[in-house]
Amino acid sequence: MKKSLILILLIALSTTNLYSQVSFVNGYFIDNSGTKVECLIKDKGWERNPELFEYRETIKGDVLKKRISEIQSFAILDGVKFVRASVEMDMSSDYLEKLSKVKEPEFENKTVLLRVLVEGSGSLYQYYGEGVNRFFYKKGDEYIQLIHKRYKIEKTLHGFKYEYSIGVNNYFHSQLFVNFNCLNKEVTSFTRIDYTRKKLEKFFEEFNVCYDPNYQIKTKKKNNSADLNLVLTPGISLNSFKISSSVDNLFDHEFGSTANFRVGLEGGLVMPFNNKKWSVLIEPTYRYYGADVYEETNRVTGGSYLLDVNYSSLEVPVGFRYRMFLSEKNSLFVNALYVMDFHLDSSVDIVRSDGSTFKSFNLLSQPNLALGVGGQIKKKFSVELRYQSTRQILKDDSSWSGEYSSTSIIFGWKLF
Repeated sequence: MKKSLILILLIALSTTNLYSQVSFVNGYFIDNSGTKVECLIKDKGWERNPELFEYRETIKGDVLKKRISEIQSFAILDGVKFVRASVEMDMSSDYLEKLSKVKEPEFENKTVLLRVLVEGSGSLYQYYGEGVNRFFYKKGDEYIQLIHKRYKIEKTLHGFKYEYSIGVNNYFHSQLFVNFNCLNKEVTSFTRIDYTRKKLEKFFEEFNVCYDPNYQIKTKKKNNSADLNLVLTPGISLNSFKISSSVDNLFDHEFGSTANFRVGLEGGLVMPFNNKKWSVLIEPTYRYYGADVYEETNRVTGGSYLLDVNYSSLEVPVGFRYRMFLSEKNSLFVNALYVMDFHLDSSVDIVRSDGSTFKSFNLLSQPNLALGVGGQIKKKFSVELRYQSTRQILKDDSSWSGEYSSTSIIFGWKLF
């Protein structure tokens, strides 16, 4: 089993190395002289705004870096785009316990890469990082923050502070009303707009269509919601069992690996961030292990005994998967799982030759850990090599040990 773990770790390392060679996609950057340079950019998903990016000039070229100070913008074709901007940004905290007592924005001058959300007569940008989430619009050559700020209002009685409430500065409603009122709507219609990416994107797109009927709203990749997957996971497990006693080694025995069928149903929640590379998994699985050994000895009545192991259980692995895309439909993945175990109709017995029971063990449902590596093709079929750490399954006194271990080859068929 140790060899299996070493093999899986080696595969995981080579998988990471392979992924590092294929995660670069077509894109470009514009340098400070205004020159557009087409290249291959490492797609990191960028949940937060970056300060630099990695790229290659050719598929097999060296990995190079560009920092904020060296570029005007960079983009992935049909994907994300960032532009460099010098902005006045409110850096007061959005966290409840750290809210400012000041209603007005607390500006700091920053040079950042803003994410382009909407481009047109009205353009929308976002900065997410350093504990803040801010949206901007462009007026001439200036990037201006849309102001939304929560702040703390303290109440006092006879000079003592006794409670506080939360105030909200929604000045961005007025900014939108003054600068982007294409249909001359009443100001009250703007107060219904929330300070969220989804609502602001919709507003700016509608403004651009109103301002220019020929404006085309870009179709966005649906990447901002979690996806649910259900996968049938039959497989073959190589299981082994070792029983020993610290008092007497008469019944000590190590069973060799035997192949047994296992079947599971994997539910996966694909997270919407980081290009949907992360998933949360749960995989209820039925597995069975059976083995026996016949030994002769004059230390047992009847001159022999049978050590019989029948172990069936419902395992419930829960954990995380990190996926590395080779192409749109093919990927590699690594799983890290915490495995809960619930034994079913199971038994471990030592039986004399006359049929009488020398000892019948009580069984223990104990969790263990699992590590797996695998790949998926055509977003439909997958195969995984999974190693599980040793699990103690005997509940009897501490003088007895029953170690169960398993390495599995798991096939997957995605149902939806």
